Amino acid sequence: MKKQFRNIILISTLVFTLSGCRLIGAMIIMSAYNAKLKINDRYVQSSNGMTNGIQFEKLTVLKLDEDGLPAEYIVTQRFECYNPGVEGVQEYWPDKIYFDKANGHYKWGADTVAIHFLQVGNNREVIVDSIENNNDLNDTLAESLNDFFSAIIIDSYTDYETCPVEFESNTWYYLNFYDPALATVFLYVESEKKSHLYKFDSGVSPI
Repeated sequence: MKKQFRNIILISTLVFTLSGCRLIGAMIIMSAYNAKLKINDRYVQSSNGMTNGIQFEKLTVLKLDEDGLPAEYIVTQRFECYNPGVEGVQEYWPDKIYFDKANGHYKWGADTVAIHFLQVGNNREVIVDSIENNNDLNDTLAESLNDFFSAIIIDSYTDYETCPVEFESNTWYYLNFYDPALATVFLYVESEKKSHLYKFDSGVSPI
């Protein structure tokens, strides 16, 4: 509450002391703190833009917290729409990513994993011993690093034009918008036409 109160004072100070382009810039930064998200069976959208793409992680939930959100889970599948880059100047800057049609030069990739996470507030911790093919103390440094990066990076891409994975009903997903303004985003797919987004802001502006 004290932090929110300090933010209100800061915003008020900016409004009364800044003018012209400075005021416009300040208001843009403030709006970027609170990204508005939308998802349906056709696309996912963020008011902060989706230039960096998005990654989905399918979860096998082991425990829910007191609010009914995943507290401990295993990521079993990942799929991502990513920006492979272009030669020259990028001309396509999406604010939404479609599942069922091409998104300019953006591509999709997917892999299967088994990575155990504990959700700690708005952050999460990897239980390294649970990662597939982890030999614990017998691992070389290279093998240990490979285990670590397998928890955050998709192993290989097939470069699909559209999303290669269908969402499953009664299933939780963890979403990574690659946006510093967003700390944690969970998606619960209740049915094909009904889903629920749970968003937790980081308090960090992406600008």
